Amino acid sequence: MFSIVNNPDEAMRFFANLELYSGRYNINLDLSKVGTLTTDAIAALIATLHRLDVSVRGNLPRNADAERMLLDSGFFDYVSSTQLLPKVKRGSIEQQRSKMVEPGVAADLVHFGTKGIGGASQKCTAAYSTLIECMANTRNHASGRNDNKNMREGRRPPETWWATVYADAGRGKICFTFVDTGVGIFRSVCLSTVRKIYNLFGGRDDADILRDMLEGRVPSSTNLSYRGKGLPSMNRLALQNRLSSLVIVANDVYGNVSSRRFERLRASFHGTLVYWEI
Repeated sequence: MFSIVNNPDEAMRFFANLELYSGRYNINLDLSKVGTLTTDAIAALIATLHRLDVSVRGNLPRNADAERMLLDSGFFDYVSSTQLLPKVKRGSIEQQRSKMVEPGVAADLVHFGTKGIGGASQKCTAAYSTLIECMANTRNHASGRNDNKNMREGRRPPETWWATVYADAGRGKICFTFVDTGVGIFRSVCLSTVRKIYNLFGGRDDADILRDMLEGRVPSSTNLSYRGKGLPSMNRLALQNRLSSLVIVANDVYGNVSSRRFERLRASFHGTLVYWEI
């Protein structure tokens, strides 16, 4: 199974190995034995390969459902195929990327997903606002502290974000994945003070900090938009069942917000991934 949402530790080990080998070799991805594939893993893989800027070749899974998912995702727009690809009619997956906050793109992704399930595009405030919050957080914080100042001085351009929507007709669900491969929430210098406080009073780890950020309890001195509107607003939408299956992976922390499961991972992701369904 290649899925960050459902199998985070195995997926993170894969990404850690990808990071290791990319510095020495060109990459040849053997996906033939992948039996279960989810759109969150595909989005994270494409974003990671783009960041690593390495030559990559890959093949198709033998499993028919996984093959269809990979082809429909546009994966081979970014990766060279080692085999002849069958012609497919795309239609259930849409992917966008940018470095800006793009309200029009967010609206288009929501309309694409709702049309894929219901036959007609509709508004969905919960999904739209979550996309905008993710875009804003990437724009303002993914490159590191004082990012706006760095951009004005011509240094450290904003990170690219990747957003994918999948109209899962079989389950009647619209699945959103948002990925940035910046520093990640827990590599931000802004959280260093918070960590010191947590270590001083009880030794709680980053999984506890993520839970407290979602619940709006991280001190405002961090100056992070995550603690103010972004993560707490996502948490409220999940509690109201306006978002389901909300999962956040940031560095070495996995948070299944919908099931209230927060844990440290054995390997770290370079960046932040947010997944949700409506």
